Amino acid sequence: MTETIEIRIPELHAAKYLPAGTGVCVGGVARKLELSSDDPLLNEIGAIDASFRRQDRAFFTGWIIHRKYKKSELQSSELVHLRIQEVLETAGEEHGTQYDDSDACSVCGGGSKQASALCLDTTQIATKSDIVRTLAGEIVVSARFRDACIAGNLDGVEFREIFRAENQNTESKEWYQLFVGGRVSLSALTKVGNDPFENSIPKTCECGRTLGLNLLSEVAINDGYTIDADAFTTAELIGVRRGLLRPTHLVLISQKFFDVLAKSRIKGVAYEVSRVT
Repeated sequence: MTETIEIRIPELHAAKYLPAGTGVCVGGVARKLELSSDDPLLNEIGAIDASFRRQDRAFFTGWIIHRKYKKSELQSSELVHLRIQEVLETAGEEHGTQYDDSDACSVCGGGSKQASALCLDTTQIATKSDIVRTLAGEIVVSARFRDACIAGNLDGVEFREIFRAENQNTESKEWYQLFVGGRVSLSALTKVGNDPFENSIPKTCECGRTLGLNLLSEVAINDGYTIDADAFTTAELIGVRRGLLRPTHLVLISQKFFDVLAKSRIKGVAYEVSRVT
C-alpha cells in the first residue's frame, strides 16, 4: 500500500512559507501538494499550521488522504472498507423522511433512527456513480448495483424503495436505499480526528457513539466478530450533527461482496484494506 496526503494551501501562504517549487499552483489562488505520508515536509506544514491556529487562522484549506493497494492486498483482506466517493448535497430530511430521535444524543446525533421510507428529489442524483451518500449518510444505490448484489446472492444486505419527491412521491425504479445488517466494532488502532496534523482538538462525543470528525487511518476492527453476513457497519459513528449533516457508520464488505462489485464494475466506490486486531 502507498499512502499520500493531498493538501490545498492558499497561494499567498505557500509562496511565503514553503520551499520554492513545492507543489502546483491551481487557478492562481491555491497550491496543491501531494506528499508521501512519511515526507518530512508534512511535519513542517503541521508546525506552521499549529502557529496559525494559535492566532485563530488556518494554514491549509483542505486535505485528502489517498491510499493505493495492490490487487493481492485487497484480495487478502478478510473485510474490505467500502468508501463511497460521492456525496449528494441533500438529505431525506429535506423531503419529508422521518427520523426517530428519541434515543439520539443531543450533542452528536448518534442513535437517531430512520423511521420512514426515504424520500428524495431523484433529479439531484445526476451522477454516473452506482452508489452515493446523502448528507445524512443515507446510502443510495442504482438498480444496476442492486441487481448485481441479488445475482451474487449476498447475505446481510437489504434494498428498500425510495420515493421521488419531484413526482408526487412515486416509487423510483432507478434508485434504492441500501441497508446493511452485520455489525463490527472499531479497535483503538483506528485513528479519528479533525485533520492529519492533529492541531485541532478531536471532538469525541461523551456519549461514546461518535468518535470524531474524520477517519484518518485505515479501518481496524476488533477480532471476534461473527462472519454471518457479506456486509457490516461499524457500531461507532464518524462525523458531526450540523444542519442536514449526520454522523455515519463505516461500511465493510466481505470478499464475496468485493468480488461481485469488482466484476460488475460498479462505479463510485474506492476500496481499502481493513485490519483485524
